[in-house]
Amino acid sequence: MRYIWVILISFLLMGSSIEDARKANEAYDEGNYEQAISLYKKAIDANPENPKLYFNLASALAQSGQTEGAIRTFEQYKSMTNSAEEKAKANYNIGKVLSDNKKWDKAVDYFKKSLRYMAGDEDAKHNFELAKKKQEEQKKKKKKTNNSKRITSKTKINNKTNSKINKTSRTSRKTNRISKIKISRTSNSPKR
Repeated sequence: MRYIWVILISFLLMGSSIEDARKANEAYDEGNYEQAISLYKKAIDANPENPKLYFNLASALAQSGQTEGAIRTFEQYKSMTNSAEEKAKANYNIGKVLSDNKKWDKAVDYFKKSLRYMAGDEDAKHNFELAKKKQEEQKKKKKKTNNSKRITSKTKINNKTNSKINKTSRTSRKTNRISKIKISRTSNSPKR
């Protein structure tokens, strides 16, 4: 009798999981990502071994701007599947999330991982090349900024040095003036 109850409860939970997943898919399609996230989590609680639920949850998290959670959940999904195609999809989506956030170095790595699993994926190739180009532009911009900072630093150092030199020259002139004044007083001093 106990086994029947366990099986019956499992079917009820599975039915609940499937219904929650359907509702979550509808919410996702309508752009209601927060509701989709909530429903996917509920479905995962009822059926934690279903990797598709994790993939969909990760997609909803990404769409809602929850980058870190999306990446973590895509990684969790990858650990649950043995399919090269499914791992390629997860890596592609992580690369997309990273590129949307202009994290080009990591995006390039994930698009490359995606291509290792599915070399013929044209979208992954395109996005890999685009991310690579953006990565190079970012490096050039950073290098230019660093050079500009170095020049600014050198200019500041030179200005400080010139300022010290100018202060020293002024001080020297003042010292010379003071000397001259002393000399002239001595020469014009009354004789006793």
